[in-house]
Amino acid sequence: NTANWSKNSEPTAATSVWIPNGKHLTLVDDRAFNAINIRSTANLTIAKTGSLTTSYDFTKIAGTGAVTLNSDSTNFASIIVEGTATGEITYNKYINYLAYQEWDLVGSPVLNQNMQSFAQTHTNSNNTNNTGSLAFDDPYYALGEYLTEWGSFSNYTTSTIPNSSFPAGKGYQMATNPTGSGNDMEGQTLAFTGEIATASQSINVQNQNGANNNNGRRWNLVSNPYPSYLKANEIADGGVGNVNNFISQNLSVMDQSFGGVYGWKADGSGYKAYNLANLSDQGIPEALLIAPGQGFMIAASSTDIASLQFTPAMRSVVGGDDFISGAPMLLNHFLKLQLFNGSSQKGETSFFFQPNLTLGLNPGYDAGNLDQNTTLSSRLVQDDQGVNLEINAMDIESLYNQTIPLVINQQEGQSFRISISNNTLPEDINVYLEDVFNGTLTSLKNQDFELIAQEDLSQDGRFYIRFTTESLAINDVLSPSSISVFKLNTDNFITIKGLSPEMGKTSAALYNMLGMKVAAKALNSNTSTQTISTHGLASGVYIITLTAGEQAISKKVIIQ
Repeated sequence: NTANWSKNSEPTAATSVWIPNGKHLTLVDDRAFNAINIRSTANLTIAKTGSLTTSYDFTKIAGTGAVTLNSDSTNFASIIVEGTATGEITYNKYINYLAYQEWDLVGSPVLNQNMQSFAQTHTNSNNTNNTGSLAFDDPYYALGEYLTEWGSFSNYTTSTIPNSSFPAGKGYQMATNPTGSGNDMEGQTLAFTGEIATASQSINVQNQNGANNNNGRRWNLVSNPYPSYLKANEIADGGVGNVNNFISQNLSVMDQSFGGVYGWKADGSGYKAYNLANLSDQGIPEALLIAPGQGFMIAASSTDIASLQFTPAMRSVVGGDDFISGAPMLLNHFLKLQLFNGSSQKGETSFFFQPNLTLGLNPGYDAGNLDQNTTLSSRLVQDDQGVNLEINAMDIESLYNQTIPLVINQQEGQSFRISISNNTLPEDINVYLEDVFNGTLTSLKNQDFELIAQEDLSQDGRFYIRFTTESLAINDVLSPSSISVFKLNTDNFITIKGLSPEMGKTSAALYNMLGMKVAAKALNSNTSTQTISTHGLASGVYIITLTAGEQAISKKVIIQ
């Protein structure tokens, strides 16, 4: 069932060609008229870890034969056509099973797959996009779109499913009937049949955060439109500074506090941010390659409609799982913290240190949490805009002496524990968790931080992470060094958080860049959060000086 392919002839006497697992076939010829033609009765199958690249045209002649690409939960076949693609292929795309929080985010990896026939075919064959009954006469499909203007998913029914093709680059929630049972349950593959995308594709996105009585969101569900992997960060594109990757090409369209892609983990813990650094569980920056047809969330920056781009230069046949890893990049260090309720992990936040980053916002490296009410996150040290971060990226020098605000969300009476999950910091770096309210300092390299919340916890200003080469005692941190200062663009005041009674008499003074004092205020250190009015002040950079006893610090504030 195999044939000899030569430069000057077609395969002869072939009924099928199989590209097995782990094999990649590259077809290159120095003749511009060279092409691959799949006869009407012939079959070409690419196994789940196989791939094919052709520098010229690819034609599947209509007939009884088929071009089929296979996948499972961790491996996806890939095809790249650098010339013109004609005819249909079938991509058997793995999709997770239907259960609570087990759905998958998926888009079509081919062009011109009709949505209505896709849903009806897989439902009727019970293969399946499972149906239920929201209404007696209008069953719904396990196929739905994300409505940015409402911040929620809406499943299609037999009467609302569009009789049109899946839009290229748009993502959906999908699910299949489970196979197996218990911990061995898995999803199934569903067949997408259509053409191979060879040109650039685009999808419109929009920031509708706060629309429709605050139901709208900045999030848009998109997907890889190619039947090949998508290079999503610089490392996947060959190294730092390379721009033929999804994030670098589209960063200007994304909300800068959420510069990256957000993948659904389907394990009850929500979404995970993947960005230019793309940290592994061990804190190693890795290549980010998005599987064919894989869906993911991005945060749009503009309230106007903008175009998100997918280009042929982003394609790659290299890959593995839905979000996968590759080679490391620059010198860097990493720390991940996790929050537990009992033995159940409920949240995590990461700190990433690399040369040439700043304490302010580093678009594409800092990443806000998709769920801003998550149990554990951090804030920017400088120019904080009130975004709770999943990944807080800083320069290497910050390792040696830096205090970073933490945000912990827990209900009154809830016991919780915070511990180091992964750590690649140098041995001489100490990590302390400071509780300003209780006046405690916990060395997380020696023990976990444990607390029963005496009130609802939800704001920054009480808890801090301190990185230092020194061994600290509690008296070393009851000072303005653990105070956070910021001004939101929507506020006409500066917010100061982290004051504690042990600081004693505390005051604040605000100076313009000419050194002139423009405001001053005595602070009540018994109240952890206080404000200083900026009413009437011109836009620009100001310096706020905080004094507590004999200690003083200065912080930069931008007024817009």
